[in-house]
Amino acid sequence: MIPERILPRIKNIEVEEFYCPRPIESIYASLTDKVHTAFLKTGKTVAEHRWSVIGMDPFLVFESKDEDVIIHGINIFRVKGNPFIYLQEIIDSYSNLDLPSNIPFPIGAIGTFSYDLKEILEDIPSLCVDSMGCCGIYFSFFREWIVADEREGKFYKVRIATDSDGFPPGLAEEKKAEKVFLGELSSNFTEEEYKTAITKVRKYIKEGTIYQANISQQFRVEFQGNSFYLFEMLNKINPAPMSAYLNWGDCKLISSSPERFLLRKGQYVESKPVKGTRPRGKNKTQDLKLKQELMESEKDSAELAMIVDLVRNDLGRTARPGTVRVQAPKVIEEYTNVFHSLAVVASCLRKGVSSLELIRSCFPGGSITGCPKVQAMKVIEEIEKNKRGFYCGSIGYIGFNGDFDLSIAIRTFIEKGNSLYFNLGGGIVYDSDPQEEYDETIHKGETMFQVLKETYRGLVWK
Repeated sequence: MIPERILPRIKNIEVEEFYCPRPIESIYASLTDKVHTAFLKTGKTVAEHRWSVIGMDPFLVFESKDEDVIIHGINIFRVKGNPFIYLQEIIDSYSNLDLPSNIPFPIGAIGTFSYDLKEILEDIPSLCVDSMGCCGIYFSFFREWIVADEREGKFYKVRIATDSDGFPPGLAEEKKAEKVFLGELSSNFTEEEYKTAITKVRKYIKEGTIYQANISQQFRVEFQGNSFYLFEMLNKINPAPMSAYLNWGDCKLISSSPERFLLRKGQYVESKPVKGTRPRGKNKTQDLKLKQELMESEKDSAELAMIVDLVRNDLGRTARPGTVRVQAPKVIEEYTNVFHSLAVVASCLRKGVSSLELIRSCFPGGSITGCPKVQAMKVIEEIEKNKRGFYCGSIGYIGFNGDFDLSIAIRTFIEKGNSLYFNLGGGIVYDSDPQEEYDETIHKGETMFQVLKETYRGLVWK
């Protein structure tokens, strides 16, 4: 149990609609010198994604590393235990708020779940080097919100009054970069090492250990500067339905994800696993050919079908009997540099199942692990050299009412210390060709490489 005088009490919530002729990202750009802010941006590439939101001035911050939990509230509270349970306790403590009738968005907290939480959810050995030192869960509960309805072109301010003032104690201060510097880009795998890793995965598949596994290589570059410029370029080059810039001072996430991990709206639950990628063509004829090739690919269809089955099983753990359904078995979505194939799987949540119970029953997403999920994660931990950190984890919001929307954190830069990290990977099946799989990761990375080159000229890629 969290002691009573740790969590600030919410006294009042006010909502005000206002006119703004500028896009919401220009509002956030004026806040980038402020620490502990968050920005979730929809690229309007998919019609159902409607809301972009800014959070600032936190009154409560939750963070964990393994089973070490720190709650920054009125005071600092440290405890050992399952972080999902403690985060749910905080959500529950605010669940009976009398929210204004005109509130446009499920305000609450914005944050992220690290892929490496797998090791407290399942019996998986920790073998990879933790080069980034990312926390497991990090969520900020904000006093001030700006909400943009991208469909209607409306803006709202939401202000939360609490019985506490100022920043919660113990939060990291902003690191000020005196100059802009970008070093030499390198991967933790050579091309030959990555192809050898694919061959090893194919061996495990042949032996029946797994059916599929997602293997990534991690890129690193020394960095100093304002990483919000990366976010702006990433969204210019590759607008995506679930983008995010999270600024925690000593760590920042810059993400532009096409993939929804989980959405909860009332009792409705939805997942949109992505599996299958092709580069965009140089002209309309090539574009159409590559799109058709992805649609008709037996290999990609088989991969997607396996992941759909995995997601159906994951959702089934918390669903009302008979409500898990595949709404769309295969859809092609177009992005700047690639085509993606995805499916839509939905369910109706059982009564009494909490939001964090739903999340942990499905985490991490099957499209970036493989199947069977636990065994695939063991293979990943054996083959990949470095911890993934927030890559392939989830980014998004959780509302006081329990509603949430979480991406899978692909196409994501992690700024930690004086470095930028990002991973590129793909799903491996027995029919995978090692050279083609390596090439696919580079196709997927074209956006990331271009963002670095366009934002900071003079990059040397090794």
